[in-house]
Amino acid sequence: NSTYQFSVFWDKTKVSLFINSNLIVENTHLQNFALRYIFLGRDFTHSVDYNTGFPNNEYPAHIGPVYSNLVVYGDSETSPKITMSGHVTYYANDINIPSVKIDLFSTEFADNYDTELDGLYGFYNIETGFDYLLTPSKTAFSDIPSFTILTYDAALAAKSAVGLEWLSNYQKLAADVDINGVISTFDAALIARFTVGLPPLPDSKVAHWIFSPGSYQVSPIIDADINNLDFKGIILGDIHGGWSNGNNLSKNKVSELEMFSIQVNNKDTVYVDFKIPQKYTIESFDLNFIYNSNDLNYISHKFAPSFINFVLNQNILKDEIKLNGYTTEPLTDYNHFIRLKFLVLNNSENYSLEVPYFYINNFKSQYRSIEINTDILEKIPLEFVVYSGYPNPFNSRITFVLKIPRENNLTLMVFNQMGQLINTLYHGKINKGTHRISWKGNNNYLESVSSGIYIITAKYNDEISRQKVLLIK
Repeated sequence: NSTYQFSVFWDKTKVSLFINSNLIVENTHLQNFALRYIFLGRDFTHSVDYNTGFPNNEYPAHIGPVYSNLVVYGDSETSPKITMSGHVTYYANDINIPSVKIDLFSTEFADNYDTELDGLYGFYNIETGFDYLLTPSKTAFSDIPSFTILTYDAALAAKSAVGLEWLSNYQKLAADVDINGVISTFDAALIARFTVGLPPLPDSKVAHWIFSPGSYQVSPIIDADINNLDFKGIILGDIHGGWSNGNNLSKNKVSELEMFSIQVNNKDTVYVDFKIPQKYTIESFDLNFIYNSNDLNYISHKFAPSFINFVLNQNILKDEIKLNGYTTEPLTDYNHFIRLKFLVLNNSENYSLEVPYFYINNFKSQYRSIEINTDILEKIPLEFVVYSGYPNPFNSRITFVLKIPRENNLTLMVFNQMGQLINTLYHGKINKGTHRISWKGNNNYLESVSSGIYIITAKYNDEISRQKVLLIK
């Protein structure tokens, strides 16, 4: 029930605490200082920041009056100077992230720093005695290569939403693309819209950068550098962790993937059946077709009945068709994939249909180009023939015409003069009829090869055909 009068006095070199005019604590300091926190207690202990007047933390009650924890911070130009630094890397693979803006704030100071290619940042000659806030940021969509985010990510989000997929804490942040704190099938839908090229919905933050932690609050009180203020970067939507600092064309190529059956009806309608071998468990796919709208008019497409449980999306553009799909119930039993229908627009007998990319889950197939000839497709050849590639020599593309008398296995490969395999242009079942397959002078990883002589080898059943071609660049 006693009443106490507390008084605090300080100047540039000394601070004194009086209780009822009696000196209780006196501290001296070689440098200028300001009284920052005082902890006093009977029924409770309370701290007050005298520089701002805002209350801080409350502590459990102590018996009797307590006069302790008098903390003094330097605030003059002669205060100790320190360095604050850290490293910014990607959550899935620890790759350095460049061009991340780190903002540093305090009541007396503001600065920023952009990370270099090594992902490092640093602030130097920082005064102690202040509270600092460090916050990272990076422009949305920046430094994100193509195919970083796949429809496979939508499948992961959908499976997580229904409890079928375990995600790490970082992956959970990447999956919550509407940033509402909950992973739902709506997040999966937003990701799928992005991967098929549809306009984003207002809630979508797909391909935006976030960081963990979101910020650091630092209150340095001693002359010691702080060098572990690290951040993990996360791209919203990249749940499988496919980002890399550079070209993101995957080298996880799926072989034996593409298989086309082309049918012609009275030379005015073309059906293209797209098949894949029944050896993959499909959770998602990304598929892209390119054609010349001056030759062909896209009419429709139809997926096989086995894809009934897939959420399917389409983006029909001029000269291009983008399709994707995902499911929470992986598909293993299937035959056909999709059939496309085109109307022939002119009297030309030759058309091309290209597949720039095809992903099953997060695995990419190799590039495929198909030449369609309505004259020769109607005739079933009697024997296996590989005609000489044309043009030969070639600069950018060479095309091979193959006559297939009956459905069987075909492998079409490119070797260099040392016998090393350069590219597998086709491997799998092929339908009877006449087919055209092109090579663009690249290897299995889509990298251009050097000028020189290459050997084209075709294996059909037990028959082998070889021919030399000359690439000139």
